[in-house]
Amino acid sequence: MRPDALDSQDFSLTLKEPQPSDSGVYICSMIDKTEELLSDVQLYVREIFPTWSKVLLVLLVLLVLLAVSGLLFYFRHYFISVYRVEVDSGEESVLLPFKTAVRLPDDVTVTWRNSEEMEIYTSSRRSRIWSTDQHWYYKGRTEMKKKLKSGDFSLTLKNPTVRDSDIYTCTVCDASGNLLTRKQVQLEVKAGADSFIIAIDVGHGYSGYAFNVKPRQEGGEAQLKRWDEGLGLDRPKTPTCILLDEDGKFLKFGSEAKTAYSKMRGEETEKHYFYDDIKWYLWNPVSKSKDLQIDLHHHLLQFSLNNEIKVSWSTNLFGSNQLNQTFSQRYWSDRLPAANKKEKMTLLEVVREVLRFLKDDALKTIKVPPEGGEFRASDFTWVLTVPADWPDGSKELLMEAAVQAGLVTEETRFRLMLVLEPEAALAWCLKPPSDGSIQQNHSRDSADRPPGPTDAATSCTDPPGGQVAVHFGPEPEETTVLLETRPRGGGRYLVVDCGDYSHFAVYEVLEGGALKKLHHDGGYLGGRDVDDKFKKFLSKIFSYKLWEEHEANFPNEVQEMMDDFLRVKHVDEDVQICCPENLRKQAEKEKNIERFFDSVGGASWDDGRIRISRDTLRSFYDRSLQTITWKIWEISAKYSNIGCIVLVGGLAESQILRQNITDQFGSKYKVLCPLRPREAVLKGAVELGRNPKLVLPQRKGPACFRCFS
Repeated sequence: MRPDALDSQDFSLTLKEPQPSDSGVYICSMIDKTEELLSDVQLYVREIFPTWSKVLLVLLVLLVLLAVSGLLFYFRHYFISVYRVEVDSGEESVLLPFKTAVRLPDDVTVTWRNSEEMEIYTSSRRSRIWSTDQHWYYKGRTEMKKKLKSGDFSLTLKNPTVRDSDIYTCTVCDASGNLLTRKQVQLEVKAGADSFIIAIDVGHGYSGYAFNVKPRQEGGEAQLKRWDEGLGLDRPKTPTCILLDEDGKFLKFGSEAKTAYSKMRGEETEKHYFYDDIKWYLWNPVSKSKDLQIDLHHHLLQFSLNNEIKVSWSTNLFGSNQLNQTFSQRYWSDRLPAANKKEKMTLLEVVREVLRFLKDDALKTIKVPPEGGEFRASDFTWVLTVPADWPDGSKELLMEAAVQAGLVTEETRFRLMLVLEPEAALAWCLKPPSDGSIQQNHSRDSADRPPGPTDAATSCTDPPGGQVAVHFGPEPEETTVLLETRPRGGGRYLVVDCGDYSHFAVYEVLEGGALKKLHHDGGYLGGRDVDDKFKKFLSKIFSYKLWEEHEANFPNEVQEMMDDFLRVKHVDEDVQICCPENLRKQAEKEKNIERFFDSVGGASWDDGRIRISRDTLRSFYDRSLQTITWKIWEISAKYSNIGCIVLVGGLAESQILRQNITDQFGSKYKVLCPLRPREAVLKGAVELGRNPKLVLPQRKGPACFRCFS
């Protein structure tokens, strides 16, 4: 107690080092002369917790936490709404997990879809019997457990690649289609080290390929095979023609096939099989009658120019939605009519031989092999370009032909890509120059050929920054980079692919450079109609009968005239075409050849050449320009915020076309075109092969492909 307790009146007691045994009631008593004052205090002394007990308690807590964490991890598929899976490209397989604790009825349908709503795998249970179906593009790559455990609907995706990166959704429905449970899995596939790419474009009129065998980290420009130098030509594609012998064995392709067949006569012609315009049948192989099918696709269109002049014309609407039908595999076995009307080969067989030749030629062209031997088909990712309006059946046939042609095997289908042509073209146009420079006044016929793994028949036809686009505005010589014209935060581009037929697509460029498709439409009049007008003009000069006889007897000379026309039709001035000797002799049997031109305006005879005036040349473009102009007006009225019109394709080289589009739309939009517009699709396809993420998967729309939007 305190020494001065009596004075301070503080009688508190201090108990040092209390022990549990000290617990009890303590009574303080104070007695004076008259009475006794009492006070009690209850003391509780708690026992000190032993160290070993503390350690044991911590271990017990950790064990409980680990047990709970393990249970949460094991049952994570039940709780996470969007599960994320990461895997490296080149792995054998990846699991897209889906486990549910929901009690399911006996009859259910399990469906896995990608973000494009494509049903990639479906499994149904009816009366305890399971049936499965997988999308043809994923053939052999998707699998679920054969004996499904209750609530485990995980999907195994074999050989994942970068283009498989996507959000996949699994739904489980009852027999009536009612949704029972649903799960989303986000798959991220990291790019692998290999990046060898070969892209093939099988076009209506011309076909070719491009490639890149530089390591991914080195980048490098796409290189193209140059064709027909032996004919005095230097072009990135060759005619889509194939010649087969009487047994259906391959003989020649391209200009060589066309020349060889044109020289055949009589029985020799009957024995061989010559096919051209194969892509037309790929678009719609349902009908064997090409003429009938074209008649079915003709529609009368009308539109108003400046609200004053109403123009009407017929146009070939290959891409109209109501006519874009998917065909079944039974059409693959239909016999395709050759030029001599004989039917021996199926469409699948002909396309297979075309792809086989282009594959073999590409592997021969690329000269620098990896260590250990020459390049093989399995060393590459193969990219095939397709129009945006192709039905699924055509794409399926093309992929099957690629497998049979040896581009890939059944086990390596994952190394085959299909990309949409307008996406490929825009991807190339938006690619920044490799050295950041802008090339001024660079001719599209430049023979620049940097050293590379190719022979003399190939060239990297663009210098660094060769995808520079010419802006056809007040200053025709100005050049600019498409990427620099993109508004901040992205922008919308109307891609006009002017090939043999015209195709249109609208894309929005998002942050990061990904392309989002908003619209596609195609199959309208284009370069082929211009060529047909030239032929009809020749028949008008020499008379239909004389010209028809010349076409039948000297098809090689007709082809030479068409090649001459292809060289000059893109200028906006008077042009001259060489008149073949046999045509001149045939005409002079009737009258002096100069008199054939008396009744025809816009053409004259000039010492062995046919001179065609600038106005007449422009008239060959009338229907195609009307069609293209009308479609651009229609699309621009539907989609706002379009900043640029991008012209690509062979006909985009025409000064007449470019000036017409600039006159019509230059005040409202930027009108741009890459220096070599006919090469944009192939070079862009190589870019998409290296970076499929440039294209944003679509949530809605037709079932196309990942890169394939």
